[in-house]
Amino acid sequence: MNYHGVWNFFDPYPANWTSNDFLIDPWTYNYLDSWWVRDKTIPISHKGEYTTDVLHKKAVDYVNEAASKDEPFFLFLAPIAPHANVVANLNFDISEYNQSVAETIARVMANNTNTTKSIPFTYTSSNPIPADRHKNLFNNVVVPRTPNFNPEKVSRP
Repeated sequence: MNYHGVWNFFDPYPANWTSNDFLIDPWTYNYLDSWWVRDKTIPISHKGEYTTDVLHKKAVDYVNEAASKDEPFFLFLAPIAPHANVVANLNFDISEYNQSVAETIARVMANNTNTTKSIPFTYTSSNPIPADRHKNLFNNVVVPRTPNFNPEKVSRP
């Protein structure tokens, strides 16, 4: 659900699904501060939780919920890895609002008079972030450099 964000998580609403639970922009590619919206609820932050771990827990919960109904079900998972880690930096002072971050951003977006609805964020990015448990698993692994690796003169695929 690209471009499914805090400013439009109700519209467009994905039709014909029993349930959905999406990562939402502008935090979709933030490995340690993801925001999710389940069905038509208010978005929830999972600050400090590794995004793939959140996805895993949600998938297991969904499978258990679906299995208890003894009916066929479909589950689609879309982890963000191996994308870069992208952090959204707010371009406004959130302290002037007495609301949740998600409600505040939705309000700022609704009050944005720019017809293109430019997003009030700037972004910074870094390399993908591994889970702590994976950080040192491949320290000494080297990608093989055979003669076909990055040749000076490319022939054909």
